Amino acid sequence: GPKFAQLIVKQFGLETIDVIETDIEKLYDVPGIGKKRVEKIRESWEKQKDIKNVMLFLQGYGVSTAYAAKIYREYGKESIEKVKGNPYRLADDIWGIGFKTADSIASKMGYEKNDLRRCKSGIIYTLNQLANEGHVYAEEEQLIKAAL
Repeated sequence: GPKFAQLIVKQFGLETIDVIETDIEKLYDVPGIGKKRVEKIRESWEKQKDIKNVMLFLQGYGVSTAYAAKIYREYGKESIEKVKGNPYRLADDIWGIGFKTADSIASKMGYEKNDLRRCKSGIIYTLNQLANEGHVYAEEEQLIKAAL
């Protein structure tokens, strides 16, 4: 908590972050900090690093902080790997991210317009749009026209 944070900063000053990142064992020098607390600090620090890396990666592709947080909650530390592998999965997995947003991210990542994953996601998006308009059936020609 705040009490121990103050003790740590008092002990290490401006080097506190460096100590936590490179030599966390030095925290044992702080009075009142034992093995359990050092482990909690280590785990929290690693989790925050994961979140920071995911946020930076996603924001590099124009993803807002709010959506980046949702993506991290869904995929955890595998977020970067999963989004790189198939950004179109965001439209299925993350509430609020639709095909157009996923397509924009994929485009910025260098995915081609004729990528099979894009086609599949685009067809699902188009079918949902048609269903929202009241259609219960779509001819192939109608689907292709709507998708383009």
